[in-house]
Amino acid sequence: MKHVMIDLEMNSIEKENQEIRNFIKREIIEIGAVMMDDQYKIIKQLNCYIKPEYNQIVEKITELTGISNEMVASSKSFKEAMEEFIEWIGDGEVIIYSWSEHDLNQMRKECEFKQVVGDRVDYILNHWVDFQEEFGKLLGIEKKISLNYAVGAAELSFEGQEHNALCDALNTAYIFQLSKDQEKFQRVMQPILDLFRPKETAFTIGEFLPKDLLMSLPEQ
Repeated sequence: MKHVMIDLEMNSIEKENQEIRNFIKREIIEIGAVMMDDQYKIIKQLNCYIKPEYNQIVEKITELTGISNEMVASSKSFKEAMEEFIEWIGDGEVIIYSWSEHDLNQMRKECEFKQVVGDRVDYILNHWVDFQEEFGKLLGIEKKISLNYAVGAAELSFEGQEHNALCDALNTAYIFQLSKDQEKFQRVMQPILDLFRPKETAFTIGEFLPKDLLMSLPEQ
């Protein structure tokens, strides 16, 4: 069983393409992925830029991700990038993980809209795990933790640049590897537990009743 951490960077579809926005509001412009073997050792990486179909990369996305129109000018289409990703994964059993459900939702919508179909596409979409949610379950908290915060809490230095798809995938992989050592995971993540787990409070009914009411209660 292989484990693949994936991260997607996306570009907003502008309002002049309102007819397209009725179906999807963003396009994937970068896929970053890291594959681990059944011993959770990183064995290969993938980084792929994608040329958006409906409008150029908007300025705020370039500022956030560092991805410019020049960088994607000669890049693959979404369909071609998915073919590369599927070939990179191979034919064996695999589980896909991303930090939050947003990447899965985007991938599902974009594959459907752009008619990227096939058994392997279906397999990927049906074997996709929201690792941000799993991370919360491991800690026993409902609060959704950002990847950057999780990396810092794990006493790791965030590798590379945030909102770079490959860097985000790598950092997710490091948290995933840590989660497989239960004792170390609980010890390292204790600051998050202390911060977000509800604290038990011991109290007596007297703390919540006015003193004059207490005085009027009959003695037992």
